Amino acid sequence: GREILERAAAAAGGAEAIDRIVSKRAIGRAVAATHGVDGPTEDHVVSGRRALLVELGAFGKAVVRTRAITTERGGYYATIEGARLEVTGKALDLARSAAVPHTLYRWKQRFASVALVGETVINGENAFVVELTPPGLAPTKLYVSAGSHLVLREEPPIYFGDTLAALVIGIDYSDY
Repeated sequence: GREILERAAAAAGGAEAIDRIVSKRAIGRAVAATHGVDGPTEDHVVSGRRALLVELGAFGKAVVRTRAITTERGGYYATIEGARLEVTGKALDLARSAAVPHTLYRWKQRFASVALVGETVINGENAFVVELTPPGLAPTKLYVSAGSHLVLREEPPIYFGDTLAALVIGIDYSDY
């Protein structure tokens, strides 16, 4: 797993170049395949701070619209109904761990373990499946192209407080 991540970091310009990235803005689609819904997502990150918008729906109607805000001091979700829910426990730990400008940003320090768990096909491309596990949290699955070694998809765990959700949301990367 570590060798694949080393190649992925090199394909993205190298660890030193990744460490110099100070912000990220990503716009795309999130997919909750286990629930048959998808929708637009927008992610803005400056190290330690993150604003993430995810809208999931089906048949042209939003079912879930959540904005997640994370800072060094804490985090909260703003729901489609206008409620503000504080992020606590493992959900906050994961949100802070993910508030980085690149998936491979300082990965050797951020993850307690890295393991190659298989191979699959993502959007027609052969890919390695690597699990990255932060201390005390469930692993994030990273799908790395077997050819270009660029990251194709990320599937982070989802927590509600300290409870790990069965929900899987994949984030596909395609604009390299």
